[in-house]
Amino acid sequence: MKKLNFLLLLLILVGISVLSAQTKVAVLGFEKNDRDSGNITTSMMKRDFNKIFEGNPVYKLMELKKTGNVVKAEGYSDLNLLGRKQLTDLGAKLEAEILIWGDVSSLSRSEYKITAKIMILRTKNIEVLSFTIPNKSKERQAILKKELVDRITTLIEEERNELKNIAMMQFDSDNYPEAETLFQKLLTADPSYIEAYVYLGYMKFLEGDFASAEQYYKEGLKTNPKHEEFLIYLGSVYRRQNKHQEAISTLLIIAEDKNEAPLWLTIGNSYADLGDIDAAIENLERALEINPEYDKAHLRLAFIYYDDENYEDALEYLEFVSESALNNEDIEGKLAKAYKESGKLDSAIAQYRSNIEKDPANAKAYMKLVSAYLSAGVNAESAKRLEYFNQALTTLQQLKQIAPDDIRVDFRTADVYRIIGDEIGGTKAAVHYRTALETLEKVIATKSQEAQVYSRLADVNILLKQFHAAETNAKKFAKYAPEQHEPYMALARIYFGQATGKYNKFVELEAEGNSGNLYGAEQDAILVQRDNTKKEAYDLFVKCQNSLKKAIAKADSQMTANSIKKFQSAIELIKYLKATKPSFMDS
Repeated sequence: MKKLNFLLLLLILVGISVLSAQTKVAVLGFEKNDRDSGNITTSMMKRDFNKIFEGNPVYKLMELKKTGNVVKAEGYSDLNLLGRKQLTDLGAKLEAEILIWGDVSSLSRSEYKITAKIMILRTKNIEVLSFTIPNKSKERQAILKKELVDRITTLIEEERNELKNIAMMQFDSDNYPEAETLFQKLLTADPSYIEAYVYLGYMKFLEGDFASAEQYYKEGLKTNPKHEEFLIYLGSVYRRQNKHQEAISTLLIIAEDKNEAPLWLTIGNSYADLGDIDAAIENLERALEINPEYDKAHLRLAFIYYDDENYEDALEYLEFVSESALNNEDIEGKLAKAYKESGKLDSAIAQYRSNIEKDPANAKAYMKLVSAYLSAGVNAESAKRLEYFNQALTTLQQLKQIAPDDIRVDFRTADVYRIIGDEIGGTKAAVHYRTALETLEKVIATKSQEAQVYSRLADVNILLKQFHAAETNAKKFAKYAPEQHEPYMALARIYFGQATGKYNKFVELEAEGNSGNLYGAEQDAILVQRDNTKKEAYDLFVKCQNSLKKAIAKADSQMTANSIKKFQSAIELIKYLKATKPSFMDS
């Protein structure tokens, strides 16, 4: 899916199979166009159609006589004059799903031209066919079967593909109500098409209707109770409903066999959300046994120990994630406090300096020293903060000389430029933000760590109020990390920043338009601009809300989801706008 590529990467597509229930076909009638085609028309209606549909496991031909009686009762004398509305109503009366009708013309005494029309009532599409048939019954019936029955099968498959394409277009446009209707139609056409359950469940997930999402995923599991993707999705739904024990039980069905670090991370997070810290630590450590570099497991362990005020144990994991490419705003603050509370900051700085003196090529010691300097800066009085941050920057510049190809050094350097910019503030901050951008742009050229580089680029763009560039980079971040919540948080911040700017402009224009200083065309122009700006602001607030919903849906723990929900409080501005400026919300 252009979006929800994360779902397609996880999903084994299920091919379209035959219908589980017979599709009802009504032959409305065939008219003779000349006297010579009368016998063939009668033979088709009395014998041929019954023969070609006989024993078909997919299609059920509705009784021809009863169909004809309904057509006559409606007073239709010429089927070719009927419009889609009349045909749809006729199909509803017949309780049919497919209609066939047409006419017959003689070409010779042994050959006839058939003009047939097939209407698929679900889509109201009408297919017009033209072909010739011979006089001999067996040959005639074989051609009718090929041209009509086989064509119906093709049309139904094309109809499903069309429905899929339209459904995906609506899904990609965030028009979820229409997408839901279309995916439901696909399931009606083919109940075994379980891909639809993925989208239906995901849309309900984003809407916060976790109970409905749960039911959709369970429906998908009826086809295969051990289907890995649906079990993973169901586990996520359980977690959003605080059914953590159910989530654990569901994920354990596949965790032992797959033995993948992300699964054990999720199980560990579920235990943590249950308050079973020992079990959480055990499963998170199991994730690290599989992948010792798995930064998200390090991060959760760091936060568990930190929240338990076990700062010494937290330090090991905080240092790891601080040195990694992981972009998390909370790390530096927590690391600084852990150093402070454990009383190990000064000794850590001394130790890392000593390690570098003993081994000038010890890149790990440089990275740890950078983290320690940053922590010292956070903990220092304002007069000395900048000094420590600059020491961190100098250390990174030294490290770059001995590890020129280590991407983590560039990421950390960009981070430090941002920190220094934040500390300086004012117009001078932009100089450091732009240097951070330049550092990250060099990383892009290496085509390494795309997700993290675009994440950081988006963050710096936001600081510089380069919202268009920020949106572009956040979407690239989502492309490379579609399963993560961070890209959608970045998009939410971008849209919120744009929306508040537009709203402020709306207020200015409204005041100017109502000032009494403008008249006629000049005032009209300002009011038009005001209304356009109002709509732009409103649309951006809605995009912000939608991005936050997606971020919450993709959060890997309840702790993360709760953190994102705090940001949602900023959207309370919309309620304020509605209360103070009712016209703002009119659309």
